[in-house]
Amino acid sequence: MALGRTRDNGWSCDGRAFRGGCKSGITGRNQSYGVNRWRCEICDYDLCEQCYWLCCEGIEELEPERPKPQVKNNPPIVVVCQCFIIVVLWLVSVLRDSSDGEDFASRSAGLEELTKGGVSAGITTFVLYRDCIDFRLQVWRWLSYQYTHNSLVHICGSFVLMVLFAAPVEAYHGGTLVILILNLGVLAGACGHSLLNAHEELAGLSAGGVAFLGMHISHMILNFRHTRFRCGKLLVLSLALAADVGFTAWFLRPVGPHFGSRLGRSLADRLGGLLVGLLLGLAFGRNSLRKCSSAVVKASALLLILAFFAFGIFWISQWPPRTLLYPEPFCWSRWAYNSSSSSSSASSAPTPPPQGAAQCVRCRDQACIALWSPRVRAARDDVGIECDEGWTDSPL
Repeated sequence: MALGRTRDNGWSCDGRAFRGGCKSGITGRNQSYGVNRWRCEICDYDLCEQCYWLCCEGIEELEPERPKPQVKNNPPIVVVCQCFIIVVLWLVSVLRDSSDGEDFASRSAGLEELTKGGVSAGITTFVLYRDCIDFRLQVWRWLSYQYTHNSLVHICGSFVLMVLFAAPVEAYHGGTLVILILNLGVLAGACGHSLLNAHEELAGLSAGGVAFLGMHISHMILNFRHTRFRCGKLLVLSLALAADVGFTAWFLRPVGPHFGSRLGRSLADRLGGLLVGLLLGLAFGRNSLRKCSSAVVKASALLLILAFFAFGIFWISQWPPRTLLYPEPFCWSRWAYNSSSSSSSASSAPTPPPQGAAQCVRCRDQACIALWSPRVRAARDDVGIECDEGWTDSPL
């Protein structure tokens, strides 16, 4: 209702909250002398004459100003530096030994080759043992393996994961959080590798890159209904996962009878990084859940992260190494000549008979290795694939 200039008790115009403020210039109380007043008693709402008529005319500029979200735009310094380091290390090690005729794109190179002169004898890739020599206390391997890659395709995959999924996180949250997530993902990759593929070496930044992919997936889970372009983002995440699995399968070709087992074990580090990234996103990511539900989700995610690393440490503490899929422990495996049995794997194995058909042999200690070494035909490249059935008949 129109009050004119009556009841001037120092009222203030509520048009101050509109875009551009009050059209009469009122910014607070006791500034309304001589100003016509329009008031709604039910809403306890006052407008000056200019704000009232402009509001009645539906002027868009009188809509209340909405606070603009503060969008951070930090430069992706950590992502750029990480990608630069892995590319330079790989290129330098490849160019240094480019005279041996090996295909440039398929060469395994990086920090491992630069520090020791060869991947097979290096000190930086993640490996638990070599010929029953225990490397579990070399804890730097849990992080240093990220600076060695198995091929050009491998390093390109890590580069793409970092650019697509780590750079947006750094742009919004800054470099400190990216360093933390990246290294937790790398640690989780080593842990997952130890659980499913403990008899092989691990190299590459894939686990760290996939951890950021897991964080994006958790954000989609918690905020799917409130996410812009959610279908497009879901498609990108799905394609990224499919591409990572596809490139890994391509790298493991040709396809054989144990291809599925090899592929699953080769993806063990990605599974660890993806799991921890997903749980980190649930624990620390922004969500649209109710406060009580959000607290439960965050606490559960943190407990699962701790449980995953605790179980991984417990599993690695067992000697000789073993995996969840192949629980029989051993730390040495070779093809050896033995004509009397299909396979052997105990330190108390009988003295090898005269030369016969080549058989699978695995050992737990140096005594067994010394026993079978004279009959060795060749070192094994892929433990537990060709001889999966043979191991089951071995007296452990």
